[in-house]
Amino acid sequence: MYITSKNLNKRSKSELDAFEKETGLILPISYRNFLETFGTGTYAGVFVIEFPDDVRLIDFANYDLWNHENAPITQEEIGECTCLVSSVGGDFLAIHKNVNDLILIPRHSEEIKLFQIINGDFRATLNNVFKCIGYGEESDIFNYFATGRSSYSKFMRFYSNSAGLLRLIELFKSTFPCNFIMETKFEYTLFLYSMGGCVCFNHLETISTDEIHRGVTIACDDYGGDVFNDVVAFLRRNMVQDL
Repeated sequence: MYITSKNLNKRSKSELDAFEKETGLILPISYRNFLETFGTGTYAGVFVIEFPDDVRLIDFANYDLWNHENAPITQEEIGECTCLVSSVGGDFLAIHKNVNDLILIPRHSEEIKLFQIINGDFRATLNNVFKCIGYGEESDIFNYFATGRSSYSKFMRFYSNSAGLLRLIELFKSTFPCNFIMETKFEYTLFLYSMGGCVCFNHLETISTDEIHRGVTIACDDYGGDVFNDVVAFLRRNMVQDL
């Protein structure tokens, strides 16, 4: 797994032990190991792995338009769940003292699903959820973890056609050492460990005043400011404009 930054938000064994003692809930071993090893952050650009939260789902349980008729847990039990992970799509992954599996509580679906928690590696459990809920890509190409501690960020615009964008990307790759590269039908993302972040080139076209422009987003951690400035200067030299 590629980790975007050397600054990790690790959670201590004592913190997790204290949570279990206070709530009487036993956290999954693989989840605990992940927090102690890597900390909180975003896995695969989709799942926000958090410190356990036993109050976040209370409002969901009180929602008047409850429509999960055949759910493996009751509406009342959802309010008793502890949230471990949320998704960028608004889904929740939670546990309940009476359920052995990870509970997927979806935002845009009527079906609440259960997933076996794989003890060896919490990522394996998340990969199974990833494939089930269908974010459009196979999870094995998203094998990266972002700490979520971006101190510098900037959004820029590049005015060109697709060929011009690809030339810019190749020039960037020859100028800066890229440690991890991820491409989807929407974005081309280049990760720089020296910057503690990434540069994301958006494939999508937006037409404004008869010009085609694409977005370029730069984000980095607090130790990568010098590289961040070099990246911004490079983009400006190559016809990328500040927004």
